[in-house]
Amino acid sequence: MANILKEDICDREDSFDIKSNIVLKATDQTCLLIDFLSEVLSHSYLEKSIYCKVIFIKLTATDVIADIYGKKTIGFDEEIKAVTYHEAEVVKTRGNTWETFIIFDI
Repeated sequence: MANILKEDICDREDSFDIKSNIVLKATDQTCLLIDFLSEVLSHSYLEKSIYCKVIFIKLTATDVIADIYGKKTIGFDEEIKAVTYHEAEVVKTRGNTWETFIIFDI
């Protein structure tokens, strides 16, 4: 998502200008992921920043508490209108990893 908003801004994680905290509850892990990304997107527009790093303080299937770290920007390369629920589903693979498919409304 960060790379869509501003290409290559997160390639160097040497310093961050801004830190925000996100606390969310959702009905399931897919909703939690979409809600989390939507919240990060909202912070991006409100703070005119691109968020490159997240530290999860608490992460369960229905709860998240996280600190996000970003860099201020003058403008965005592309506008993301929304993170959509369309076709979104978080699934655990046979290799014991998690995957999802997310569509951004641009």
